[in-house]
Amino acid sequence: KIWMDIASEMNKAKYNVTAIQCQNKMSGLKRTYKNISDSNNKSGNHASSWAFYSVMDSIFGK
Repeated sequence: KIWMDIASEMNKAKYNVTAIQCQNKMSGLKRTYKNISDSNNKSGNHASSWAFYSVMDSIFGK
């Protein structure tokens, strides 16, 4: 239901997307955030950067 609502709002804003596409995009963003976050927390790794990291960290960060 939530993805249908999100897709509906996106379509109103002239973005032609489906609920499944919205869900898949969010899943991919979460996966990328988790991978970078896990990598940055490992000892010896240099910090990776990503354009959306700070936004995603404000949503999913602990």
